[in-house]
Amino acid sequence: MLLKVNRCEVSLENSLSGRNFNLDISDFLIDSGETIGIMGQSGAGKTTFARFLTGLIKTDRGNIEIFDDRVSIGMTFQYPENQFYLNTIYDDIIIGLIEKGISENDAREFANSALERVNLNPDEYANKNHQHLSAGEKRRAAIATLLCNDYDIFIFDEPSAGLDGKEIDNLISIFHKLKQEGKTLLIISQNSEFISQTCERLVVLDDGRIEYDGSLSKFFFNDELAKSFGLEIPPLIKTQLYLNRHFDFNFENVIRVDELKTILDNSISVTISDSLT
Repeated sequence: MLLKVNRCEVSLENSLSGRNFNLDISDFLIDSGETIGIMGQSGAGKTTFARFLTGLIKTDRGNIEIFDDRVSIGMTFQYPENQFYLNTIYDDIIIGLIEKGISENDAREFANSALERVNLNPDEYANKNHQHLSAGEKRRAAIATLLCNDYDIFIFDEPSAGLDGKEIDNLISIFHKLKQEGKTLLIISQNSEFISQTCERLVVLDDGRIEYDGSLSKFFFNDELAKSFGLEIPPLIKTQLYLNRHFDFNFENVIRVDELKTILDNSISVTISDSLT
């Protein structure tokens, strides 16, 4: 276990409405290597909760229990351009490393490696200004800044927002690689399909409180539960629910496309084998 939120109470004034927003979280655990999706309607408290975990927002009452003093948390913002303030991507990535006492040569090697891990060729992108990057490239460059610091927990705020299908596939691939490396990921997103392809555990917030914390299949295959929080059911699951109800199929709560492909491939192999015997 990396950390536990025993109790978190935060009261913030909304600058637009003038009303207070209260975040009230209890008994929230993060284990090493987990991939956790955080969902909820706009204003549910997702970003506020993430900023509390990173220490950007202080609690009025309660505490976080950290099980290793060296646990560190990094976060990409919903608008990644807000994370860049120097002239080049290189400069933005290496400044934190140099401040930690790492030599500039070593910092540049770390930066090269991080850019390659997010599919950005250092020769092409390192000396670019963030204003010359596409939305997807900005998000991947922001992830590269986190990778250089090798945090224990990575938080991504709406990483797929505004991206096309190709860039979303890029992000899914990056997150799968991070998962294989044993990284702990918290992904905030309104995109249920993206969450279903990247996460194993789902946390749903509503009005500043955790109303669901469990498996994705248990949540999304209960379509009434998902609808009660105003969340879209991923298309793959919608299709399975329809086939199960109207054509007497018996899909076993498959969440990811690759899992369904494996089941269908095996089913076709068995069918062919039976027809040959």
